[in-house]
Amino acid sequence: MNNAKYIRRGVIKQVLPLFLVALSVLMSSCKIVASYDVSDKKSEKSTASYSVKDVNIPKAPTSKEEKESLYMPQALLDELPDDDFGEMYFTVITLAGKNLVFPEEASYIAPALYERNKKVEEKYNIKLYEKAIGENEIIEYLSSGELSGSYYADLIDLPYEYMPLLYEKGLIQDFSTKPFFVENRPYFDFEISDMLNSGYDGLYALYSDALYSPDDMYCLLYNKEAQGAKALEESGFSAPLAQSCGLVCDKDLPLELAPLCTGNDISMFENGEALMCIDRICVIQELSGKMSLGVMALPLDEGKNAYMPESQLQVFFYPSRASSDKCTCLVASALGAAGYDLNVKSAKEYYMAYVQDNSSALMLDKIFARYKTRDLPIVN
Repeated sequence: MNNAKYIRRGVIKQVLPLFLVALSVLMSSCKIVASYDVSDKKSEKSTASYSVKDVNIPKAPTSKEEKESLYMPQALLDELPDDDFGEMYFTVITLAGKNLVFPEEASYIAPALYERNKKVEEKYNIKLYEKAIGENEIIEYLSSGELSGSYYADLIDLPYEYMPLLYEKGLIQDFSTKPFFVENRPYFDFEISDMLNSGYDGLYALYSDALYSPDDMYCLLYNKEAQGAKALEESGFSAPLAQSCGLVCDKDLPLELAPLCTGNDISMFENGEALMCIDRICVIQELSGKMSLGVMALPLDEGKNAYMPESQLQVFFYPSRASSDKCTCLVASALGAAGYDLNVKSAKEYYMAYVQDNSSALMLDKIFARYKTRDLPIVN
């Protein structure tokens, strides 16, 4: 990847040696040591000899049918070279309770992601292993791993909001400098990744299909039996309608619609005190049994239907001390390839069971279609 695409906007202060010594002492006293004895891992027995140029990338599709054929998860996975890492434990650092590499067992998306992970494990003869760290300990844990001077993780899956601190502390590496990193594949959204890395001198935050979270997309919900519902369905959203009939918004809503909100308490919407609510798609399940619920795409300019805060996007980070550059690059690619559009497909099938009318079903389909085509603006 051409690093000229990334423009450095400021100079990040270097960590002083004295600070490192103090921090090392602090880590030892807290007994949070993020290092592994590499002998505990199965030895890496890579049997393949190749470079990234050997990846079998087909020519760009020329028709919708050809695209659907080439961009199927199995076809994308088959593009990547096979390899054998000797039952190596591939450690992914995650935030406890919030990641899409190892979903909670009760999650509707868990069965599909389990199958995705199984395909990746079989392709590279590895065992995916999750090291879940609490929100208050994650930076300390990674810092102690770096100071230990030994391997502590193969991949990191965290919300983007951790990026500045991880970069400043030297805890992450540039994906684009790795010889086995595959560029320009559909499961890596480089348009969003470019934006997330703006101001940095490389590709440190990688946005992947493996980490898309449809549950966090925003939509417009309304009570079909409330005053103003007919006007909304016939004429669409308007500021006067929101002000006269009530618009409840998620308190974290990062949109230009926020000034039109008349409250942030969703109980106002549940109790019939407001006609509309802007919230994440995941609340559809909860609200569908409480009212006659209608679903609409967000009423924004340029047909944008799906928004989520930049800070909440989950991304892959390349740890400062991974055990194998080859394995990290191939597995990061394989998770995206085997999971191409999988999260969106699973979410669509799940939430369609909770919509109550054909119009809402069409709207939900429209929202997911917009997300699938990556027409997804990110808001600071």
